[in-house]
Amino acid sequence: MIGIEEVALRNRFRLYPTARFGQFKAHCPECQDKRRQFHLYVSAVKDTFYCHKCGAKGGVVAFHAWLTGIPFQMARNELYPASKRKFPRHPAEQLTREQLAEMGFTTRMPSPIAPKAFTQSEWSRYRRRTLDWIWREWCEYEKFRKEQDARLYRMICQGMASESAHPESLQEPVLREVPLPNGSAIHEDARADIA
Repeated sequence: MIGIEEVALRNRFRLYPTARFGQFKAHCPECQDKRRQFHLYVSAVKDTFYCHKCGAKGGVVAFHAWLTGIPFQMARNELYPASKRKFPRHPAEQLTREQLAEMGFTTRMPSPIAPKAFTQSEWSRYRRRTLDWIWREWCEYEKFRKEQDARLYRMICQGMASESAHPESLQEPVLREVPLPNGSAIHEDARADIA
């Protein structure tokens, strides 16, 4: 993955370091700020940029598109050609957000780029274990859901079979009036006498 600092270097765009780690300031090419005025701030930690004057903002690809004046898709193809993908896609990465939320996984997928606290090899091992765990959970969830669907289908089929075997259960009850000693009457099912 290409960082925002590398994009600035490729486009010969000068970044000035600030007191905060991984933060840079620069002269915004849109706002035409001069000398000591800096409206554009770039974060190498988050790989984002933001101009406080004109409001331009975005990530690495948007930064490249903005600096070169080309469309976003073309900038993306320049930075990340499809044939040169470094990280093969794990099956867990192909799950949609809805599928992940359905099984209760609400955090973001781990990025292929290591955070500052990890080496790339440590992060790759951690990322692989996490993706393997997500994929196992998804497979278990799918298996459970299929079993529940099959069980529900069997129960519906058994219920329909038992109703067709006992057609009298589908008939309307025949009520008869039974007089009581106090002069009132109650209604009871006449089919009880037949059985």
